[in-house]
Amino acid sequence: MDRAEMFKKAKEAADAEAENRRNGNFTPHEYEKIPFEGLETNKLKVFRFVGNPYTVRDENWHPKMVLSSKIVGDNKKQFVCRWSEDRDWFLWRVYNKITAYDWDENFVNPDGSKGRKVYKLAKTNPEILDRVLHNNKKAYVMPDGRKIEDSGWKPSRSVYMNCICKDDYDWHKENKSYKLIAKKIGTSEDAEGNVSEFPEPGIPVSCYEYIIKAVVEENGAWEDFDIAIKKEEKEPWYSAYSFMDERKIKDQLSVPMNGDPMTEEELSWDKIDIDKITQVTSYRKIHNRLGKFIKQVDEILNTDFTSELEKLVAEEKAKWKEDHKDGSDENEKTEEPKAEEKKTRLRKPAESNESSSSENVYDKMRKLGWVKADQLEKDMKDMGVELTVDFGESEKTTKLHFVCDGEEISQDDLIPCCDCYLPGPEIIDYCPACGAVFKS
Repeated sequence: MDRAEMFKKAKEAADAEAENRRNGNFTPHEYEKIPFEGLETNKLKVFRFVGNPYTVRDENWHPKMVLSSKIVGDNKKQFVCRWSEDRDWFLWRVYNKITAYDWDENFVNPDGSKGRKVYKLAKTNPEILDRVLHNNKKAYVMPDGRKIEDSGWKPSRSVYMNCICKDDYDWHKENKSYKLIAKKIGTSEDAEGNVSEFPEPGIPVSCYEYIIKAVVEENGAWEDFDIAIKKEEKEPWYSAYSFMDERKIKDQLSVPMNGDPMTEEELSWDKIDIDKITQVTSYRKIHNRLGKFIKQVDEILNTDFTSELEKLVAEEKAKWKEDHKDGSDENEKTEEPKAEEKKTRLRKPAESNESSSSENVYDKMRKLGWVKADQLEKDMKDMGVELTVDFGESEKTTKLHFVCDGEEISQDDLIPCCDCYLPGPEIIDYCPACGAVFKS
C-alpha cells in the first residue's frame, strides 16, 4: 500500500466512524517540557505533519487518538484523566453504573424529535449523578438563553500529532525538533509579570478529519505538502487547506505555503514520543483523586468498586516494581522506618535557586540534614514519581516538583508543613525536611 492509498483508507475509516457517531454506535479505537503549537481563532497557521494516520500508526510518534476528560476530584481540584479504549476498564464501569438510563421514546423534544434518556439515579441519587455528568457545576447560560453544560467525566477524543509549524520555522530549525499541535494554548500572568502557558494538547477529531480530507483530495500524503488550518468562530469550527488551495487564502497567510516534499534534515529532527505522554491514568491516581467518591458510590448503590480498585492499585504497584527491578539488592532498601521523634535539623545554607534532578536530589537532602530523605526516596520510587527540587534559602522558599503519570502536581495543590513550611503533596503524610507526621 503506497502513502496516498494509506490516506484514502484513513479517510474511509474516518467517514465510517463519523457515521457511527451520528447513529450512536461509536466505539473508540485502540513532564518533561514539551513544545506545543496552538491553533488560534480566525488565524491561519501553516503546518507540515508526519507519520501514519492514527488508524494505522506503528511508531510511538505517529498521530494518536486519545480519550480524556477533566474530572473534579475529592479535593475539589480538577485533574486530567486519560481513559482506556477498553470499555471494560474500571472507570468506564463506574461511569456506566452511575449513568445507567432508560429510553423514553414518547418524549417530544423542543426541535420536534422524539426520545430522551431518563437516568435511573435522577430522582433517587441526583448528587452522585450530577457529579459524574457535570462535575457538580451549574450550566453556563449564553446571552441567547442556550445552556452550556460541563461535560463531567465523559471523555472527549483528541488526536495528538507531531508537526512543523511554518509560522515558527526558525524555532524548529534551531532546536531540530517537532512540536505537538494543540487545540489552544491558554496563558496566565502572576503578580510579578511571569507568564505561564497551559496547552490543551491535540486537536478535535473533526479538525483531524478536515486535514485527512485535504490530503486525500490531493491524492498524496501530508509529508508532501503544507496544510493551513484555522479555528473558526462558529460551525464548522475548523477549516483546513492544502497547498493547492493557497491562491484562495493567500491574503490570510502569514507565511507562504510549500508544496515540496520534506527534506532529509526535517525528517531527521526529534519527534515527541506521544505514547509516553498519553498513558492511561493509573489506578493509583484514580484512587488518590476519586477514592472517597467511589466509596460513597459503593455505600449508596451496594457495589464493591473500592475493593476492586484497591486490588488493582496493589497489582499495578507490584507490576511497576517488577518492571523496574535492576537486579541489585543494594538499591532495594527494606529497612523499617525508625520510630517518630522530633529531631534537630542540621541544615546548612543552601545555594539559592539551584535546581537538582532526581539523580542527586536525595543526596543533597541528606547533606542538608533532611530527616526523611531516605523515606522520601523510597516512597517516590515505589510510586513511580519523578522529583526535582529548586532549593531556596529555607524550607519555606524551596520548591518541590512532583511528576506523576507524566503530569506535574500543581504548586497550588501543595500544602505547607505546619512546622517548617516546606510545601508538600497529599501523596505523602510527612515532611521530608523536619520529619513532622501529618494526620489525615
